[in-house]
Amino acid sequence: PTRVAGGPIAARAETGTIAALETRQQIGFIYAVKAMASEFTEILETMAGTKQSIQQAKEWMLARPAATPELAVALREYVVRGAAAAKSAGAFAKILYAIYLLNDVFFNSGKDDPYRRGFYPELATVVHAASRAAPDDGAREKVLRVVELWGTKKVFPAQSIQALRDAAKRIDVGVLRLATGELLLGVA
Repeated sequence: PTRVAGGPIAARAETGTIAALETRQQIGFIYAVKAMASEFTEILETMAGTKQSIQQAKEWMLARPAATPELAVALREYVVRGAAAAKSAGAFAKILYAIYLLNDVFFNSGKDDPYRRGFYPELATVVHAASRAAPDDGAREKVLRVVELWGTKKVFPAQSIQALRDAAKRIDVGVLRLATGELLLGVA
């Protein structure tokens, strides 16, 4: 006897196969994004303060918009870890390069982009940690100047910029994380 393809059993088998393939694709995507976050951390660790180095890192980031939330977390972890270990101006400089990289990304992507939306939830912590790592007031002022530039160029709404200013001035980050939630972002 020959079977007719397409009956209810075949339809269930096909649906199961599609679901399995979709699950494998999702798992593959998750591993790929985690690998990108790891690669991004390596880029941050090896990035020099040169314009060319920051530009190369920016181009790498702009080519991976789907991984933005994971890259944001990786950047936050990098800066927080660096701030905890910062004992010198050189250690702070590496953190400052990461903030300059973000600045470059924000100015080279559109207003309604995944980078501003994806990085914003981590920015108060990043700015606070960078400020904490600054060896002196002059270094801390560099962090604040970037935040002020974001305000002047309307990268984020005024209320969000104020929360980031507060973060740079070492106000409690636990409060800032609440104050800098999605509602203040102003980006859909």
